[in-house]
Amino acid sequence: MVLASRLVDSGARVSFLYPAHHESRLCDARSRPHSPEIRFVALHARDFDSAPNDFSRDFFLMPSLAQEFEQLVSSLQPPPSCLISDEVCGTLAKSARLLGIPRYILVPESASAFAATLLAPSLARDSKLPLQVARNETVDIPFIGMTVVAREYLSPYLDTFPWRADYFLEGAIEAQASDGILVNTYRELEPSILSGMVRDTCLNPHRAPVFAVGPLIPEPSSTVGSHHQEEEAEIMEFLDAQAPSSVVFVSFGTLIQRNEKDAREILSGLEQSGHPFIWKFSGDGDYVPTGAGKSGLILRNWAPQLRILSHPSTGLFLTHCGWNSCLESSSLGVPILGFPAFMDQPINCKLLVELRKAGVKLATLESFQIAEAIKEVMESEEIRRNAQKLKLAADRAPKSLDFFVDKLRENSALHYL
Repeated sequence: MVLASRLVDSGARVSFLYPAHHESRLCDARSRPHSPEIRFVALHARDFDSAPNDFSRDFFLMPSLAQEFEQLVSSLQPPPSCLISDEVCGTLAKSARLLGIPRYILVPESASAFAATLLAPSLARDSKLPLQVARNETVDIPFIGMTVVAREYLSPYLDTFPWRADYFLEGAIEAQASDGILVNTYRELEPSILSGMVRDTCLNPHRAPVFAVGPLIPEPSSTVGSHHQEEEAEIMEFLDAQAPSSVVFVSFGTLIQRNEKDAREILSGLEQSGHPFIWKFSGDGDYVPTGAGKSGLILRNWAPQLRILSHPSTGLFLTHCGWNSCLESSSLGVPILGFPAFMDQPINCKLLVELRKAGVKLATLESFQIAEAIKEVMESEEIRRNAQKLKLAADRAPKSLDFFVDKLRENSALHYL
């Protein structure tokens, strides 16, 4: 939605296409104010009733959704200037080719993490796909000096579900053949990999142009719905009462659930650090940490993350290093304390901690290590200075989208799908 809004600001008309069975997932986005130039269009899969009711449903429905997409686009006047879709929609890439529409992919993850995905076609040519669950094969991520266990990062390519490996491989091949790659990052955050993606023939054999269009994050004031106003007011009151850059914000995203042992260690570490804190807690059982007193707030399952990170009292973000969280913290100048778990998170953590030196990585969730790491970051002028450099770079970054718009400016009526 952020990209759609920014394209509208550039003078485009945008049609936002989505599967009708995902309507509920768009409720928050559609409830926010947006330009009338953004048109929401639901695609109805004809064979939805016969689709499996599990994680494979979207894969099963893609051919049917592609047919409706082709019918819709054929009826549009003027025809769209291009299609922007995510990197795994290989089926839609074929539809765009059939209709003669340029197709660009939007990468919601870091360029460093996406580089591993672009390695999949070369792994297939070397007969290394699908990956075997029982083997610990490694993959070198180019330009950032990192080696990952292939089955942990490239889990879609495991031999557990060969059909899924084929689907994602098709998406990676079509990504390489696209008319351009839009990455939700900014150049100063990932300079080496962005340059490498343009010239490396293994990652980008067709030399598709690469556009750094991030950070694609909404304005902090636009993220809170009316049903959370009272909770937000309490949080802002707490932050307003704290000293500048003194508060630790803790959130491990929406997927990671902390068990009771981890939760007790985290709470103890926060208390030992001597810093006020806000913790968005998601647990895997009945246990809920209590006893924070006046030194902290413990929130259940929801927090206005952007509002908290943008507040001048926030000085540190203890995070799982999901890419949205990394983008938000870096673009707002907040150092991180990283505790990555899986998928792209270790790569993102390495990027901010080792390459940009804007944080520290936690080895364990033991309370004394948490307390010591908090003190280390809070007392480091170098880490704070590096975090502020990323913020200044992010403030300049939205202009990068102009390069992409200019490429399509030759069309008198810009219309993106």
